Amino acid sequence: MTQNQKKSITDILLRKLWAVWAVSGGALALVLVFAMFIPKVWLPLVVFVIGYALSLIANYMKHGVLSRCTAIVRVVKLTMYWTALIMLAINTTRMFYSLDNFFVWSPTNPDIPFITCLILFPVLTILSVYVMVRGYSSPIFQIAEDTVTGNGVMASISESETRYQVQLLLIIGVCMSAVDWWYFFTYYYNVNMNTPDRFFFNYMPIGMYLISLFFVWSRYRNMGFVLGPVTMNPHELGLEVRYLVLFDGQLLLQVNEFERWDTPAITYIDTIYKENHDLIASTFGNISGLENYEVKRLYVTPGVTAESTVEHYAVFVNSNHIPEHWLGSEWFSIGQIDSLIKHAEAAPDLADEIYRIYTITMAWKTYDREGHRRYPIKQYRPSFRLSDLKDWTVDYGDLRWLRVAQINQDKPFYKARRFFSKLFSGR
Repeated sequence: MTQNQKKSITDILLRKLWAVWAVSGGALALVLVFAMFIPKVWLPLVVFVIGYALSLIANYMKHGVLSRCTAIVRVVKLTMYWTALIMLAINTTRMFYSLDNFFVWSPTNPDIPFITCLILFPVLTILSVYVMVRGYSSPIFQIAEDTVTGNGVMASISESETRYQVQLLLIIGVCMSAVDWWYFFTYYYNVNMNTPDRFFFNYMPIGMYLISLFFVWSRYRNMGFVLGPVTMNPHELGLEVRYLVLFDGQLLLQVNEFERWDTPAITYIDTIYKENHDLIASTFGNISGLENYEVKRLYVTPGVTAESTVEHYAVFVNSNHIPEHWLGSEWFSIGQIDSLIKHAEAAPDLADEIYRIYTITMAWKTYDREGHRRYPIKQYRPSFRLSDLKDWTVDYGDLRWLRVAQINQDKPFYKARRFFSKLFSGR
């Protein structure tokens, strides 16, 4: 094990989580800084460019230790895009119509067609509420395509802190929206921007961001002291194999050391055997004590280091008998598993697997690889049964199906979204 691998993974992860918050919140603050100097006619373009930069950052994060932590970046990214569109709509409207022709109010300054924070923070609030209400079912919160798995500590911290950061975004969005709109209706006159106006509309939100940097840093520093140095075991640097044990459409689960439901069939082998699928299949018999079963390889994901990977397999047994060393395990239907995930009672790795299997299966059964419907029935939803997993021929390692699930003919603005997806991700 190298010196870097002996580092505390919690320390590394917490520092990077702080960096995610700094970048995401910094993008919001940067918009308010630019709003003080850039003419409003050009500001939508600047906000759009910041959103595009966040898209690149989110794509980069998908392939590393922060693959579970992209939700907050995607929330801020979408906030930028929607804010830019609203700004552009206001600028375009004022080119052809003057609101002074319809309303009698105080004199207006055409150089200030909108106030940035009055758009930015309400949009941020709406998107944060959407994510918190929808949870795992939200496209924003869904696990990244190449989610890093293989360490329960990292997975649990990443999941909980991603939720916490989105909640913190929501609190900031609500507070800033309430204060700024209160000031707008009570004291603001649209003639020029005086010092109190700049304080409420620019300086105060930027100051709130700087305070949040110290607050989040203090939180993660204290969390590091409480958790202590959690280092990687040598076997976690190799190949982890996760087996989903299935019988008659039900999945075998037990409560793990983190008080979450997860598959009981997890083992580690040397990386030199990662292509030896016969050995991996026979290894399940060794750890379970079962003899009659069928094994299907699903997909592979990155592990916690560059040297490690995680193989995901489905195992189909011919009896609901639970081995003695797995006593305490229970059989769950897909509906029960869905409830565990929604109530945050499932292990993050298990939630990733179920989400990926369900999403890719439904996309494969409904659309072709370009997102066109296979059947001329709009909003057609095929059936999903875990008992059929053995017969499905879709490649769960093909990430294109995850994108098809989000961009297809049944989604609004399909062609435009497909165009922008190819523009931003190159795929």
